Amino acid sequence: MSRLEELHPDQQAVLRLLLKRRMAYADLADVLGIPADQVRERALDAVDGLAPDEVDGLEMDDRDRIAEYLLGQQQASDRRATRGLLDDSAPARTWARQVSAGLRPIGGELPAIPGDGEDVREAFEALDARRTAEGRDVKRSRLGMSLVVSATALLVAVLVLWAVGVFDDDSAPTASTGTTASSTAGASDVPFASGDAATVLQAIPAQINFTAPSGATGSAAKTKGVGLPTAEGEEAGIVFQGEGFRPMTEKRLYAVWLTGGEGRQPVRLGWFSSGDGESPATIDKDGKVENAWFPFTVQGEDGQTALIDVTRFDTIVVSEETGESATPGKTVVSGSLKK
Repeated sequence: MSRLEELHPDQQAVLRLLLKRRMAYADLADVLGIPADQVRERALDAVDGLAPDEVDGLEMDDRDRIAEYLLGQQQASDRRATRGLLDDSAPARTWARQVSAGLRPIGGELPAIPGDGEDVREAFEALDARRTAEGRDVKRSRLGMSLVVSATALLVAVLVLWAVGVFDDDSAPTASTGTTASSTAGASDVPFASGDAATVLQAIPAQINFTAPSGATGSAAKTKGVGLPTAEGEEAGIVFQGEGFRPMTEKRLYAVWLTGGEGRQPVRLGWFSSGDGESPATIDKDGKVENAWFPFTVQGEDGQTALIDVTRFDTIVVSEETGESATPGKTVVSGSLKK
């Protein structure tokens, strides 16, 4: 059960009304017939339920300020002050990003968080630098060419892990990002991990660079991405960020797969969201993907979710699909799981 689902129903209702209806505390208080202070208290308690209880370097009052900023409950001067806090405080930004990710499935427009996109930009600049260097010297060792993800990017990825994908449906090709994996070979044929999430992730790259197939031409050759494998407790998955993706249509869907390795059947980790349901669209109007979460899990025959041993696969593929399929469709970008 997700953190949002664990909230009391009245807390969930308050968040939905504040975000989707853009109601002020006072207006909602009139509708519910309770004091505005009680509406505010329920909203702030609900937001706290979407994030860790303790954040080093962030006071409770500052958390409340950030929560009201995200819920659209601040006047212009207060918004400026909160943006200043987010500009100056890394703990404030990471907490705000996590809460924002937790609120996103509800719908409604969320305000920007200062610094959003910087980690993606840095990773893409590094990926472009790698391509340029490879063009100058194709024999240069992969070790010398490897990218280094900034500590900030990894921190963002770990925090996004808590909330991004756990609200999604796994029943249809247009399902939201982060669906439970499915395998055409059946759950019994999927290799399950014997160790914990952290142990599994130690055996794959800390950053996975996604590139278009060598034969791609035109704009398709410019599609690229960066994947950040992350673990938090018993959960593991990959946070994907990319650019250059064509818009989704009824006949152009995107899926993420584990492929290759010991003759195994592909395992689909999830679908990009079309944005038709509660979850926002995975691809924005500029063709970019930010912080899309795909868990390394599959539902076993006993109905329990189990961790996939991703080390038994060679590649992660983002493919273009027209509907349900037993194998990946046209490869858009792919990245190696091998160190």
